[in-house]
Amino acid sequence: MGRSQRKDVDYFPFYIKDGRTLFVLESKYQCKGTGFFTNLMRFLSRTPDHHFQIKTTSDKLYFFASVKCDEESGMDMIKMMVETEKLDRVLWAEEMVLASQDFLESVQDAYRKRANECITIPAIRRGYGITTGGKAITAGEKRGNDGIDGSYPQRKGKERKGKETIIENELYSFYIKEINSERKSKQRTITNLKKHLKTHSIDNLKTSVLNYKKIALKSEPEFRKDPANFFGSAAKDQCFVDFLPENFIPAEQEEPTSGAYKILTKEDIIRMNE
Repeated sequence: MGRSQRKDVDYFPFYIKDGRTLFVLESKYQCKGTGFFTNLMRFLSRTPDHHFQIKTTSDKLYFFASVKCDEESGMDMIKMMVETEKLDRVLWAEEMVLASQDFLESVQDAYRKRANECITIPAIRRGYGITTGGKAITAGEKRGNDGIDGSYPQRKGKERKGKETIIENELYSFYIKEINSERKSKQRTITNLKKHLKTHSIDNLKTSVLNYKKIALKSEPEFRKDPANFFGSAAKDQCFVDFLPENFIPAEQEEPTSGAYKILTKEDIIRMNE
């Protein structure tokens, strides 16, 4: 039997000697800076593939609640960590993605006996449609003298592809966060979502996940559907269809009873995110 392909870790090294980033955070925020630093590293440790995007309001709420920090000071500390290069500058500037090369290097030992390797910063960038140095920049191109605002030249035809990749990753992350299944096949999920996004809106696909959540969370993670199977490729395997707003049968009562579940509409999702 092959080893489990985990994409998270149970620990990260914390060295006693002060580094530049921790020194800067503590100089301004004292113990709050220490807490944010360690909680961010703990968050990246348990997050699949060790990166997280906080572009949407709901993801920001989830992240800052997870690291026990208010958004205002948290955003300031993130920018400080980007300036000290503890967090990847390109991923943050382009897509507000939190990822750390230093962190990935520090957890390599945890992956030595696994069948899968630890993700890399270039791979994370590619997942968001970003090539080396910045979005859609060729390997031989250099940043121009007028690039003070951090902008980069874009290659034709890349912008749309990048946005599609971001949407698919957003849906994958949304499923993992809401359902927390034991199996998390990312690449197959992304491939399947490319097909489904041609005929279904992102709001409807998210609604199907939230409707499924009412059932899924009643069982242990190992019995919850792999996202690749929930968003199946073949017509007979497209489980999400049964949970779309037009197909999901609403409950007769406010509280779910006897196997009946209340439908979640787009208005419900908006109210949940307010």
